[in-house]
Amino acid sequence: MQQTRSVRFLEWWQGAAREMKQLKSLVGAGLLAALGMVIKSFSIPIGQLFKISFHYLATALSGYLYGPVTAGFAAIVVDIFGYLLKPD
Repeated sequence: MQQTRSVRFLEWWQGAAREMKQLKSLVGAGLLAALGMVIKSFSIPIGQLFKISFHYLATALSGYLYGPVTAGFAAIVVDIFGYLLKPD
């Protein structure tokens, strides 16, 4: 039974990785990454050390729609380009 679970888990990740090969998924993840960068530029400062931002919502939606692999790459893009545009 344990081996069956690990095989299913591996197949699930392989299916999520195959999602990266579909153009529709890449375009959707790119649009959500761009939305995440726009949302990241608007944040609510709380004191000098903390700020609240809602850019994770675009990443969560990307994960829900396209899987964890595509969402992970979209999150990397949002973090890198978001920092390059507005380093805090």
